[in-house]
Amino acid sequence: MLTTLDADSRFVFDPRGRVDSAETPIAPRPAALGGLRLGILDNSKWNANKLLRGAQAALEGSLRFAAVTYAVKHSFSKDADPALIAKLAAECDIVLTAIGDCGSCCSCCVRDSIALERLGVPAACIITTRIRRGDQADPGGARHAGAAPGGDRPPRQLHHGRGSRRARGADRVAGAGGVAGALTTR
Repeated sequence: MLTTLDADSRFVFDPRGRVDSAETPIAPRPAALGGLRLGILDNSKWNANKLLRGAQAALEGSLRFAAVTYAVKHSFSKDADPALIAKLAAECDIVLTAIGDCGSCCSCCVRDSIALERLGVPAACIITTRIRRGDQADPGGARHAGAAPGGDRPPRQLHHGRGSRRARGADRVAGAGGVAGALTTR
């Protein structure tokens, strides 16, 4: 926020600023994932491909998708292009995105998921380091969250390998307590 001090145009910048926000409800969740069109949004971060492909394979071990659309955005530190989000929303019933790793890539993954949710597409993003909600302390030791953004559905915390350096644990990420749970009504 910029404040004028006097007629000589001296200004003071208050870094606290003001943030206006509106709650975004999450998209309606399907009861089950089988037969749906899965979208995967890879943010181009190291090992995102391995983690997402592993999660896809783990999900496909127990169910069958009508189609899978795999998309890669150009930069992990920027929001996905609106045209890419629109394409995924048109072609997919659910979307999985990754990899958030404790920096701008986390906020961009979450914003990409929120953009999809606003278009009516259930989305889950994978964050591979300790995370915490603004109103809660970090429970310690949770290194992964399959989180559906917004609404009253809290992040689902899961344990897996060590961050994005090793894309292990995709089977645990994809299970009922993780991605599958975040994308369905269960």
